[in-house]
Amino acid sequence: MEIDVFVSHHTASSLHIVEGIVNKLEADGVRCWYAPRNTEGAYASSIVKAINQCAIFLLILNRQASESVHVLNEIDMVSRRLTRNEEVKIIPFHVADDEIGEEAQYYLGRLHWIDAMTPPMYKRIDELVERLEMLLGKKKGERTQQTQSPIRQYRLLARMPQARDVFEGRETLLEQIHAHFAQGKRCIFLEGIGGIGKSELAKQYALRFQKEYEQTLFVSYQGSLQRLVCDEEAVSIENLEPQKPTEDERAFFLRKLRVMQSITSEKTLLIVDNFDVDGDPDLDKFLEGSYHVIFTTRNAHPGYPALRVEAMQDFDVLLDIFQKNYGECVEEGDKDSLKKIFDRIACHTYTVELIAKQMSASFLSADEMLALLEQGDMQSGLAETVSGRQSVNTAFGHICSVFNTSNLSDEEKQILRCLSLMGHSGVPAVRFREWMDLPSFEPINQLIRKSWVLKGAERRISLHPLVIEVVHAVLRPDVDQCGKFLDNMSRFLFTAWLRPYQENLAVTDSVLALADYFPEPDTRAIDAFEPISGFLWQVGRFDASIENAHRFYDACRKQLGEDNPMTGYAAKNLGGCYFNSRRNKESIPWYRLGLELMLRSGMPENEDLAMAYEKVARCYTWEYDQDFDKAQTYFQQALDIRQRNIAALERGEKRDMLMKNEQYDLALARERVGETYMEMGRMYQRQGNYQKALECTLLHEQTLSERNPSGLAYSLYDQGVSHYHLGLEAEADGRGEDARAQWAQAEDKLVRALEINQHMRGALAADTIENQEMLGDLYAAQGRYGEASNAYMAVISMVEKLFGKDSDRIESVKQKMDFFGADI
Repeated sequence: MEIDVFVSHHTASSLHIVEGIVNKLEADGVRCWYAPRNTEGAYASSIVKAINQCAIFLLILNRQASESVHVLNEIDMVSRRLTRNEEVKIIPFHVADDEIGEEAQYYLGRLHWIDAMTPPMYKRIDELVERLEMLLGKKKGERTQQTQSPIRQYRLLARMPQARDVFEGRETLLEQIHAHFAQGKRCIFLEGIGGIGKSELAKQYALRFQKEYEQTLFVSYQGSLQRLVCDEEAVSIENLEPQKPTEDERAFFLRKLRVMQSITSEKTLLIVDNFDVDGDPDLDKFLEGSYHVIFTTRNAHPGYPALRVEAMQDFDVLLDIFQKNYGECVEEGDKDSLKKIFDRIACHTYTVELIAKQMSASFLSADEMLALLEQGDMQSGLAETVSGRQSVNTAFGHICSVFNTSNLSDEEKQILRCLSLMGHSGVPAVRFREWMDLPSFEPINQLIRKSWVLKGAERRISLHPLVIEVVHAVLRPDVDQCGKFLDNMSRFLFTAWLRPYQENLAVTDSVLALADYFPEPDTRAIDAFEPISGFLWQVGRFDASIENAHRFYDACRKQLGEDNPMTGYAAKNLGGCYFNSRRNKESIPWYRLGLELMLRSGMPENEDLAMAYEKVARCYTWEYDQDFDKAQTYFQQALDIRQRNIAALERGEKRDMLMKNEQYDLALARERVGETYMEMGRMYQRQGNYQKALECTLLHEQTLSERNPSGLAYSLYDQGVSHYHLGLEAEADGRGEDARAQWAQAEDKLVRALEINQHMRGALAADTIENQEMLGDLYAAQGRYGEASNAYMAVISMVEKLFGKDSDRIESVKQKMDFFGADI
């Protein structure tokens, strides 16, 4: 059998139980299959194939599964195997004390059901795993030597490259790459000048030989292999635990690389485009995998297998490329001029394409284009702005010449200027149009038709690396010329908290590229750079968040001085990045420095000063330097300032914030008052005063606007926590009816909060885990042990993925399950 255990289940109600079982089985070398993780191709046929190949059919049985058409179909399919006298065992694992549908009872009536309803469930899972491994002839903890590749817990998500329609003259090179890999070699470097066709050659290889690979992943190099592998958008591994708040980027890179190398083989093709560096400290470690790798590079890499990609000298092939991009056949009389053009640009294929598109768009003849190129060559300064590329005979020089003759409009130049800031990976087209404030996609499409802009997979747009260099050298993007674009982008980053995680993740590469282009933020455009660090921690890039916050603080201190309120703001911002990276203790000195510098600057009592007081108050509620009296004093300072600002706004007076990404109006002023009440409520929770905490969190909810669902989730969660503890107090006092009423309120609030958190933050987020565990506590307090078990198992599954299997939190959750298990 190719599959040891097929797991049938109702996804919405029991996926966390499935993951808990499968993680333990696969750790012992048991090959497991469950949907949707392992489905490939057609969904139904994938399931049928897996059922017919399994040795054990494990059914996670609850009411929802017994009523699911899909699950019943799976039970029917495996039952047919029994009627054919095939070797397969059906194991129902009964996980919930509720009514089982009649159809499921019909199929399963004579089978022995394994009881999982007696808490704690994690022990019932341990017993199940031991039984399954015994049936498979395995000893606990024994890993099997498998001749076939196991079906693994993780899966590398493929991304096929989008190749051009025009591809000529490289058949021999394609066969050479194929022969190289056929000899058992695992990597090859395609070397050549920029724009000569290396990337297209790699893409065409992937398409030509795609049947020889189970998966292909095309990615752009991002300055380091570590950064590339860590990037979730570039290298996505299904079921991989994201970077933990306590894990630095280096540790995450090593962990993710190990997983990637363990789940891939020579049937995996990786293409790393634009590897334009002399070396990378992790290159050899990256090449330890058994996958095939193609690097495209402008640099030589001695000691590694390489294939040189040269200019095509065959005039007929170049003419064919030209004509296909030009859109019509060339007249015989134009061929001599075209040959001179090809010679002048050293037969550079990307330049041939660009020239064809410019001639078509501008109705230029070959003679006219040749004359313009000759004029362009005589213009000084174009090619001398990039180190090492002083000659117009280089690829850079060719592109410069064409760029100079392209007659681009001011709008088109501005698009190129701003798009060049988005890096090699580009940006989603819809987001770029929004940031450029374009009325339609037509200007972008026009540049795509002219080949200045490249259209990639998943509706992303980008520039060729050579074009990025030319645009940087000729158009020189800076904060003055790109100010409107940067303002629009910064507003998007500033409001990331109000947006679902996946939307933010899609632009993370672009944000990092922008930060790389401006390594020292220009305080003339301070609003554009301030939101970057806050955005990055929201997409899980904790190290990058803190690094950029340090850059921002250093730039403010250097350019504005320590006595400037913006420098204090930057220090407070840095404290927030440490706090949101779960490094609370390290946030404290930065929060305190922020308030100190703001007060020293003599800044007016605005919202920023109020927030600085609030963050310092938060620090005094923690165990490191806990002082609730001081915390109360600082909270009151924040409240007083905010209330005075509200009164001023109500009188029609104007009040400003240091950052201009939000308009400081009455709605926002009241919402910020609510945030202080939220923090005060959590202080009262730590003090055990849950009635006062509830009063504060209700005041918080009253200030929230509809645009802030994440804030509502916080408020609902805090209300749920307060109601839960007030219920415990009522039960201890013998007020059973009051306790039940408090717990009913708690459940309503916590369920609503969980729905919002799952949508906004995702399943693998600290807020979601806290919420799920609190629900488990609530169910356990009411004696609803089955529901508590499900909630706690969901927590264990999420914690394993986010923080690892050795997390102390897993043991603490198991202790809770042991406690109510003993109570039964």
